[in-house]
Amino acid sequence: MKTLLKVPFVSQYSIGRDSDGLSRACGAACVKMILDYRGQNCDFLSIVREGQTIKGAYISGIGWTHAGLAALLRNHNVGAYAEEFKSVDVDSKNQQFRPSTFEPGHVERGIQKIAGKILDWQQPVIISAIKRWKEKDKWHLMVIVGVELAPSGVEGEEEIKGFYYHDPDDEGEPGEDKFVDKETFRTYWRKFAIFID
Repeated sequence: MKTLLKVPFVSQYSIGRDSDGLSRACGAACVKMILDYRGQNCDFLSIVREGQTIKGAYISGIGWTHAGLAALLRNHNVGAYAEEFKSVDVDSKNQQFRPSTFEPGHVERGIQKIAGKILDWQQPVIISAIKRWKEKDKWHLMVIVGVELAPSGVEGEEEIKGFYYHDPDDEGEPGEDKFVDKETFRTYWRKFAIFID
């Protein structure tokens, strides 16, 4: 079963590039997609400029913060909050961090929550992942707009097969209604999401 929300697509290249020739407007493009979905057809460049006035929302040379994007959405009467699904074991004596045995459970809870927002609340979700699900050390923001379920093997139950998303980085390929399977998502999702109320 496929559920796909009718979220208008916005390219981050709809506005000019940064002075270094890069477009770090993926976060603002995601905000515009959410606002357009909610019926607020705001000017993209105005959203970028407003976001840059929110302290800590945009870090020059890096990009958008999740808390800043949530604040920008709230400025437009859209309830939004950032949530993280990471966990680490801390060795305070040696000041070292290592992966936590609890993290897989947090990640699965995050995946289920994203699917629930789509299925139960008809709300898209902004997520942070690596670019194109394969370009390590290149962080990127996208909007989850749908979910696909498949029979789980248990009669009457379904499991998440994957997610549909809008990728505002559509340079060289279409960015609308793309699909990522659950295992790729689990591996390359940065465990951050911005949820919409």
